[in-house]
Amino acid sequence: MNLKIKYALSNMRSLDTKLSIRLNGYLMHSYLPLFFLRSCSLLGKMAIVGCLLIGILFLGGCATMTASECKNADWEMVGFEDGSKGRLSSYVENHRRACAQHNITPVLDAYLRGHSNGVKQFCTEYNGFEKGKEGFTYNNVCPPELSDEFLKGYYVGQKFYAVLSEIRQSESAIRSDQRAIQNLVDEVRDTEEQLVHRETTESDRRHLLKKIRRNQREIGRLEQRIFENQRDIDRNELEYDRLKMEYSY
Repeated sequence: MNLKIKYALSNMRSLDTKLSIRLNGYLMHSYLPLFFLRSCSLLGKMAIVGCLLIGILFLGGCATMTASECKNADWEMVGFEDGSKGRLSSYVENHRRACAQHNITPVLDAYLRGHSNGVKQFCTEYNGFEKGKEGFTYNNVCPPELSDEFLKGYYVGQKFYAVLSEIRQSESAIRSDQRAIQNLVDEVRDTEEQLVHRETTESDRRHLLKKIRRNQREIGRLEQRIFENQRDIDRNELEYDRLKMEYSY
């Protein structure tokens, strides 16, 4: 594998650094956080290669805009879309990094103008409810004149999210325990077959019987836990119905 790596630190206080990797004749560029590059530099030679490639793929590879999008961008519309999705205006930095690879710079004034309008669409009470219900982490994107309205719905949505999360957690636990029970049932069946085999010694039979009893006790414990989780689901479903009656979103 023919691989060449180079990166330049023009300013050690900069937040990110352009990294170029040539792999089998193909040149890749990415902007990676300086702290990430410093961390990679502490590793051995081959580990550095893997570390930097991971950075390209996961930290720098998720460009927010393609070359074509950068060249043809309506920056006011880009800002509007980001604002309407609840992204902070600082999200433009991601676009700057993506478009810098194509020597294009966002038009900041247009972006911020669009972002301001997008935020107005995002910061409504109903949208706050929907985002809270989805488990969206609020980042204080709403200006003071809109935040109260958004948060009114958001806090209610969080109540729904909390109940739904508990239901999903209990359902996941039940499925996990059901799989564990099935494995134990299969193991008991196989052990019983060994138990009655004519070549099994008396000593082995005693050991197999202990194993069967141990597995049966574990099955009983898991069945009790399934019962308790199902009880929690029933309780939370009632709470969810109560919330729907109390809040008319």
